Parts: sequence; C-alpha cells; structure tokens
Amino acid sequence: MSKLLYQEALDRLKKVKKIHADQSMALCPAHNDKNPSLSVGRGREGNAVFYCFEGCTFDEIKEAIGND
Repeated sequence: MSKLLYQEALDRLKKVKKIHADQSMALCPAHNDKNPSLSVGRGREGNAVFYCFEGCTFDEIKEAIGND
C-alpha cells in the first residue's frame, strides 16, 4: 500500500472545507455522504490521516479515492 499525501487526498475528495492549516472536512467517498463527515489531517510526514464520523475505515477511504 502506498503512502497517500495530505494534498493528494484533498485533490481527490469533494466539498473540501479547510478548518485549520493542516485539517479539512470533506464528503467521505466510502459511503453515501451528503454532508461532510470525513476529517482529513496532515500527519507528521505529510501523509493523510482520516477520521470518518460515520465509521468508515482508513483502508475503505483509501480504496474509494483510488489509492489502494
């Protein structure tokens, strides 16, 4: 599995809204999301860190955005 960088993840997501310099919210691509429920953060090495408030896993999200 390749590393997914923060900016690469943001470029592949929809309805991205920046919350802080290294934190955004977006529609989760792993489920039928109508309101942004995916938190995307920048990890220590610039990688994307996901948290879906509906419970989707990191692997499900990576697969849904085409980075498996």
